[in-house]
Amino acid sequence: MKNFSLIITILFILFISCEKDESSLGFEPGPPGSYTYQSYDSLGNLIVGGWLSFDFTDSVGIEGTWNLKNLTDRNDLGPQIGDGILKGGSSDSRIWMELNPQFRDNNLHLEGTKYDDRIEGTWAWLTFAGVSNWGTFKAIKN
Repeated sequence: MKNFSLIITILFILFISCEKDESSLGFEPGPPGSYTYQSYDSLGNLIVGGWLSFDFTDSVGIEGTWNLKNLTDRNDLGPQIGDGILKGGSSDSRIWMELNPQFRDNNLHLEGTKYDDRIEGTWAWLTFAGVSNWGTFKAIKN
């Protein structure tokens, strides 16, 4: 009976340790209704995590806020670190956003497809020189 109790205890501890914990990803989840955001470099490595929160202002317009954290030691991720406002638009299932809409130089552009509970697409760091870096992203509704 002691062995059975020990086995059950070990299995319980293993089960608890396997539960998904957002903070173990290196960032906290956003407010209710926001999207948990993760971006990847062009090789598929996770580089940024955080959240996007936005509303549709009319049939095509989007406005909101974001809070994102660098999950690496890289400094070539563009202005997708910190927090700020976002603006964008949508058409059918296509969606696009700018994380620094007040700047034409040093802006981060997201473009993707909106599904029921997630958005998947590409990000691009735009500067006067053109695209300085790019990758993919996914955003899952909380």
